[in-house]
Amino acid sequence: MINYLELKAAMADKGFPVSAGDQWTRQDEANYRQFCYHNHNDLVPNRDLMALAYPGIAPEGFPGTEPVVEKTLVLLEIVGQDEVEEGQELALIALGTYDDESTADLTADAVWESDDQLVATVDAGLVTGLATGQANITATVGEIESEPHTVTVTEAVVEDPEEDGPPEGEEGPEEDGPVDPEEF
Repeated sequence: MINYLELKAAMADKGFPVSAGDQWTRQDEANYRQFCYHNHNDLVPNRDLMALAYPGIAPEGFPGTEPVVEKTLVLLEIVGQDEVEEGQELALIALGTYDDESTADLTADAVWESDDQLVATVDAGLVTGLATGQANITATVGEIESEPHTVTVTEAVVEDPEEDGPPEGEEGPEEDGPVDPEEF
C-alpha cells in the first residue's frame, strides 16, 4: 500500500506544495512530477527504493521509470573471419539475438571454447593460431550455445629480407674475397 502521507511529507520538506488531507489529488500528482523533475539527481540513486515504496506513481519519463522488460536469448552466433596465421590473433564476436529480435554483443559474457587447443586457443573471443590446421570455436551464454565457427590456422609467411636485396641506395655485401675489418 502506498503511504501518501509519507510521500506528501517528503515533498513538503523539499518545499513543494501538497494538498490537505490524506487523499492523493491530481494537483499532488502534478506537484509530484515537478518534485521528481527538480530532484532527479538526488532521487536517481534511490529510484529502485522509490519504486518499491511508491509503485505505480513514478512519473512517465522520469529516469528509471521505464518498465523493465525481460528478454530471452534465443540465438548466439559467432561473427568474424575464419582464417588466421600461426602466431597471430583473430577477434571474434558473440552476437546474441533475443525473442524480441533485438541483438547485442555478448562477447564479454560468453564462455569460449576451442575443440583443438593445439591448433588454436580462444580467450574472450580472441583466437590465437598455434599450429596449422582447423579448430571449431564455440561460445555459450547461459543455456544457449553457438554453432561451431571453424577457424583455419595457416602457416606463417616468413619473408626473407635478403631475397629483396639491400635497401635502396645501399650496396650489398661483397660476395668475393675476405672482408677487411679496417673498412668499417
